[in-house]
Amino acid sequence: MFDIFAVHVSWLGVLLGAIAMFVLGGIWFTVLFGRAYREALGVPDAPEGETASAPGLGKALVGQFIAGLAIATALAFLVGNTSVAQGAMTGLVGGVLVAAALVQLYQFEGRSLRHLLINTGYALLGITVIGAILGAFQAA
Repeated sequence: MFDIFAVHVSWLGVLLGAIAMFVLGGIWFTVLFGRAYREALGVPDAPEGETASAPGLGKALVGQFIAGLAIATALAFLVGNTSVAQGAMTGLVGGVLVAAALVQLYQFEGRSLRHLLINTGYALLGITVIGAILGAFQAA
């Protein structure tokens, strides 16, 4: 039986996991897949020499970080007192659940397959990384 109160939650691990996912998102949606993601959404690139700045970007980034904290906190209880490998595996399973939910939504959104793959790839990798970090900080 799983006793949620018997789990040692590393709040430092939660914070570092949320930061890791936030940083991954910055890299994922700019450097790695920024152009493809914007094309999939129909958002034009910024003119040469200018920095793209969407309205409400600051609020979106704060929301992104808060969501990362929520993911890391919930995952900390699922990871429990384990190892890096087991934490990563738990994160991967959680990432598959999120990716599957995104696939369900995709069926009705009319977005491209490219958009879906970029989003699900980020969820899979990001949540797996959070799980590994939590496994390292919560190792028994």
